[in-house]
Amino acid sequence: METKFTQVCEEDDKYAIIVNGVSKSYRKIPALQDISLQIPKGEIFGFVGPDGAGKSTMLKIIAGVSSPDKGGCYVFGKDVEKEIESLRKDISFMPQGLGLILSDKLTVKQNIDFFSAIYDVDKELAEKRKKELLKVTKLYEFQDRIAGKLSGGMQQKLALCCTLIHHPRLLILDEPTTGVDPVSRRELWTIINELVINEGITVVIATSYLDEAERCHYLAMMHNGKVLRLGRPEELDKEGGKSITEIFIEDLADTQERHHISANLAKFREKSIRVGQDSSEAVVRVANLTKRFGKFTAVDGISFEIKSGEIFGFLGPNGAGKTTTIK
Repeated sequence: METKFTQVCEEDDKYAIIVNGVSKSYRKIPALQDISLQIPKGEIFGFVGPDGAGKSTMLKIIAGVSSPDKGGCYVFGKDVEKEIESLRKDISFMPQGLGLILSDKLTVKQNIDFFSAIYDVDKELAEKRKKELLKVTKLYEFQDRIAGKLSGGMQQKLALCCTLIHHPRLLILDEPTTGVDPVSRRELWTIINELVINEGITVVIATSYLDEAERCHYLAMMHNGKVLRLGRPEELDKEGGKSITEIFIEDLADTQERHHISANLAKFREKSIRVGQDSSEAVVRVANLTKRFGKFTAVDGISFEIKSGEIFGFLGPNGAGKTTTIK
């Protein structure tokens, strides 16, 4: 089997990644169960599923950060376990967590320069590449700002600059939009699409946001370490007319778990409607609330009421004033 797998990887120039029968357990708890798939070059491949589905483990194995218990993974025809050093400059891996790979005490520019030095990028090429990345991510005017003082969305865009400074062939992103505001999420996806179209980079991304699944060219819908469905978003719905979320819930392997989710959702909706109809007492009243930090206005004359039993949400990008209002 190993010889055949190696031969397929070396001869097939269509795929950036080939995963063959990969399994991985942590303290006898299976994280991945016999995963096999092929990821085409120059496309966005998404691993979609809830926390604990095995997405991060799969990405770490592809990136050469972790080793499988069984099976193998080839990237650009090379065995990741055996030839990871020769793949270092071809792969960029951005782990889960806002700005996790950044130094919060360095400026935007210094963080990118640091990664440029790590990958030994020619200074002239690094400067040109850095300028391009800063403009694409709209961070050019913030290049002298300390990374620790950036918003979550800006930190993720800076982390993306750092992982792309050496122009990798494969970009691996572990839930890059988790904890990021809606505007920055859209910007990050725009950048990812441009990388594929303009530079031919293969992107492998993990997300727990099912609405992001349709942004990928190809999907692996995961649950409990297994791939439930594999294919292009438009091909996954065999019956037609269903959203990715509906398809995923219906595909959960455990029927009892699916029933439990549906029943709880129905009870929540029923209770929410009843509370909304019966509530009239306002427990919070805010009138013309304003808050400034020096010359900066964080909250500007807002007014609202929150009734008893309501769930009241603040929605907006980083810097909109949500946290300040709550405080």
